[in-house]
Amino acid sequence: MGAGPKKPVSEPVTFTPASVISQNADWLTAQIGEDLVMMNSVNGRHIGLTETGRRIWEILETPSTIGQICTVLAGEYAAEADEMAPDVESFLQDLASLGAVAVK
Repeated sequence: MGAGPKKPVSEPVTFTPASVISQNADWLTAQIGEDLVMMNSVNGRHIGLTETGRRIWEILETPSTIGQICTVLAGEYAAEADEMAPDVESFLQDLASLGAVAVK
């Protein structure tokens, strides 16, 4: 999924099944081939997302739970949503530590 460097910039986030994740508006994006390059407009931090990470970012245009994200991905990648959940949560944890997503 490729969220770039894993240097935390904030405390780890705890996700629950009811946690709603959304994009942080401070991040600008540009698609380059199949990848998405993101830059924080406030601090200049940048990351790159590969195909699946890019798709998760697109899903987060609408605030979503991990379950909702996994359901969408399962339909697109012919996989089981519950099998994807740990990887999706780990990826979202990376994005949250970088300040790219908000969790409510």
